[in-house]
Formats: sequence, C-alpha cells, structure tokens
Amino acid sequence: MKCLISKKSRRMTVIGSVLAFFCQALTAQIDELFPTRRVSDFDKAKPGFCWYNQMQLDQISQHVPSEKTIIVIARLGDRDRKANLNKRRLNNVRAYLTEGVAKQFRRSSDSIIVAEGERTKGYGQIEFYLDGRLVELLKPYPNYDVGVADCYAGVDGDPWCETARQKLFYPCKDYVKKKAPRTNFKKIK
Repeated sequence: MKCLISKKSRRMTVIGSVLAFFCQALTAQIDELFPTRRVSDFDKAKPGFCWYNQMQLDQISQHVPSEKTIIVIARLGDRDRKANLNKRRLNNVRAYLTEGVAKQFRRSSDSIIVAEGERTKGYGQIEFYLDGRLVELLKPYPNYDVGVADCYAGVDGDPWCETARQKLFYPCKDYVKKKAPRTNFKKIK
C-alpha cells in the first residue's frame, strides 16, 4: 500500500511541476508579447490609421487568453470637442474585440472593462491594461471615432455602412435608416 501511495504522490508532484512550468512559460510569453510600458513611451506617437488600430486589436484578441481581463481607458485630447466621443471610441474597441474578429478570437463582453479617464494634453488616447500593466496605447485623430474595421469602405465598391459588420461601429451606427411611415390608402372606385 505504501508503495502505491508514494507512486501516486510522485506522479502528482511531477504533473504539478509540469503544470506550474507550463503556466509560468505561458505568462512569460504573454509578458514578452505585451511588455509593461509607460504612457511616456507613447509621447511622440501620432494617431494611427485604421489598419494600424486593427492590427493592434488583433494582436490583443489573438494573444491574450480569454480568461484574462482587459481594461480599456479612453481619454479625450485637448482638441476633442464632441461630448460623447469617449463612449463612441470605447464602443468601437469593445465591438471589435467581441464581434469584429474571427469567432475563435472573440472575447466575452465580461472580460473587457471600459472606462473614461481624464482629458490629456495633445491627442486623445485609448489605453489597454493587462494584469494592471499598460500594454498598448492608441491615439485617434481629434474629434474622430477610432477606426478599427473595414478601413477601405467595403469590398469592390460596396457602399459604405451597408454590411452588418460595418453597422457595429461608429460612425456607421449613426446612419440608422428611418422607415417610411405606413399609410393606408383606400381604393377609390
């Protein structure tokens, strides 16, 4: 009996050690992909085009495990004047991470915490935190939504804001088509 127990305990010790090593290696890979940064690292950064924003969000969605929580903080810049601009920018980021990427990389809405921060000098910014560490920062153009999807206005001349995917994001969410009022016409004989 003693021999059987010691074999099981050794096996459990080995399995536990392998799992601990695997978890540590996974954490090291995430830290390597997303090193801790400071806001001052982005002082000279200019606003990114849609494809750049999309590339950064794709990296976050593909390499951050789904059980990890991402905190996104939007800050207006000193030239931003629209009152609801932070909400629009946060909507675009959340919609992209939950519905805009391929199905296997979509995050649950619960794994993303969004918040509005204080105004900054210069360009506005959208900060991404993982495990309490700043890992990415996007700078949108003043008074514009952060562009994250369909950077080239559809495929092969498709009209802008017509696809269901495009309608997830601002400014396309603004263009809600109004239905024509129903009228009841009577036939006149």
